[in-house]
Amino acid sequence: MSFDLSAEDRQTADQFYQALAARNHKRLSNLEQAMERRRELVARIETGYRFIIEDYWNDVDTRTLLGELMDVLSPDGRASLARMLAPTDERFLRATRMIAEPWRSEGEARSWPWTWYRIPLLLVDELRNDVERMRL
Repeated sequence: MSFDLSAEDRQTADQFYQALAARNHKRLSNLEQAMERRRELVARIETGYRFIIEDYWNDVDTRTLLGELMDVLSPDGRASLARMLAPTDERFLRATRMIAEPWRSEGEARSWPWTWYRIPLLLVDELRNDVERMRL
């Protein structure tokens, strides 16, 4: 996939992922990897995500991080990244359903990312068990 970002936005993206790594967030090292992980995740959701719900929400956080990156890009960079994300976001929305509230620890109040308000339509294995147990 070709990324239509200016040199300045490209540098901003590189610095963003370097800062993530410095905070011990090593699962994503650059924009290309984040976009590929997002595409892979959506494909797994479409065919049946098989892990526990905590893994699911950890995985959908890849999109949250891409949103945080958008916040620090130039307006043109944000628009370009939004165009690149749109097809995968549309697939994600088609493959998931809205829930009233994500799982959270007892008494925990927080503004959750929009992706946490969606769970797969096709529920299999451990995720299905978690969703049923949690009545999501």
